[in-house]
Amino acid sequence: MTGADDWFPVRVTAKVRDGDDVFLFDLADPAGAPLPSFQPGAHIDVAVERAVDGTGLTRQYSLYSAPADTRRYGIAVQREAEGRGGSRTLCDTVAAGDTVRIRRPRALFTLAAGATSHVMIAGGIGITPLLSMASHLAGDGSVTLHYLVRRRDRAALLDAARQAVGPENLHLHVTAETGRPDLARLIGPPARGRHLYLCGPAPLLDAATAAARGLGWPESHVHLERFAADGAANAVANAGANRPFLLRLRSTGAVIPVMADQTAAEALAGANVELPISCAEGVCGACITGVLDGTPEHRDCVLTEAEHKANRLFTPCCSRAVSEMLVVDL
Repeated sequence: MTGADDWFPVRVTAKVRDGDDVFLFDLADPAGAPLPSFQPGAHIDVAVERAVDGTGLTRQYSLYSAPADTRRYGIAVQREAEGRGGSRTLCDTVAAGDTVRIRRPRALFTLAAGATSHVMIAGGIGITPLLSMASHLAGDGSVTLHYLVRRRDRAALLDAARQAVGPENLHLHVTAETGRPDLARLIGPPARGRHLYLCGPAPLLDAATAAARGLGWPESHVHLERFAADGAANAVANAGANRPFLLRLRSTGAVIPVMADQTAAEALAGANVELPISCAEGVCGACITGVLDGTPEHRDCVLTEAEHKANRLFTPCCSRAVSEMLVVDL
């Protein structure tokens, strides 16, 4: 379980602007020791103190660097002018030589075990976890990477992607010039050992998963990561007024009420039950909790459709309950 003591400092050893609004940060141990190892596709939590009001924020950034190189972590931060201030603070005020705090990498989006062929589709900054995966495969020829950007000046990490998969396996699609490509054609038919990986904005992910479904791809061979809670999850979240429900803890039998105006995570925190919370939007998977009895109302973007149907897991940061009570593995 992640707690406050899991944070540790790293030094920004380099900061480089790449493309129109993306900054690349190299992070290293202040004493030069190796950093914790990570799986390809993993991300880290970064603690950000907003310069405007000093409010502490936690933001998730995928590691684009090669997992074999634990001397540094590489993250790419896209400056969001209309965001809540986390990316602006990192891009505008954090410089090489500064120290930031991060948590150990974790991965819910990573290479499939036993896969022999990998089709990857990245939209914009979604290139980052896919680049880590491709780098791990070390140009073995099993990867086809499609990189979709609106404008050429927004194609961050393009040279690194070309080096990771080889120029013949990298396909850049500039949608302002050619429109969105035929996703079904890029994905192609399913095959034994062939897996599809998607990362980018919600409209692209929704269209790509629909195309894969239409081609007959099994759900277990389609892997995706969202950067924000949106799409179907928001539709569920806004479908009606919240209802109160109860949480029963397996460990103690304690029953904790969750009011209509609070999340399950907030109710647990109020009862002094420790729970790792990071994105608070059902995107990162840090708080995934087992369900022993009852039916969750899923509002996350991280669990698969099969996991939603099984109702054995839920995300207390955003999901609720259909049943009057959930018995949870806490």
